[in-house]
Amino acid sequence: MYAYLSNDKVVHIVGAPGEFVAGTTAVITIPDGQTALIGDSWDGAAFITPVAEVISPTVSTIQFLMLFSSVERVAIRFAVAGNQTVTPVIEPDAVLADWWGIINDPRLTYIDLGLASVHSALDYLTSKSLIAVGRKSQIVLGQVV
Repeated sequence: MYAYLSNDKVVHIVGAPGEFVAGTTAVITIPDGQTALIGDSWDGAAFITPVAEVISPTVSTIQFLMLFSSVERVAIRFAVAGNQTVTPVIEPDAVLADWWGIINDPRLTYIDLGLASVHSALDYLTSKSLIAVGRKSQIVLGQVV
């Protein structure tokens, strides 16, 4: 098998050499044990398939909040506001208050579930036992419980 290259990218593959392909700059014999696909890059020793771009899902603010169970949302609200009527007293959490304020800001119209800040916030919720271990992965995939 032979890979025809244009600027070190595979643009055509044939079983036998000799075919003319306009715009190609090189013909490489595909080494035994290797495969080449249209769009692969040639680094001089091997064909490299490009990594597909990961597109993070985005959700509306209300959809994001609905990714949390009622129990989780109530627990987060208590942690944000604190609770002086219980023993031991639960002091307000400034970090959660900041995040919760952003989430509930009416100017926020969608949430990118791939943002590092979203992942950090979910890690923080997990560290405070406000969401269970494993819930972060469900939330960033947009899975409702």
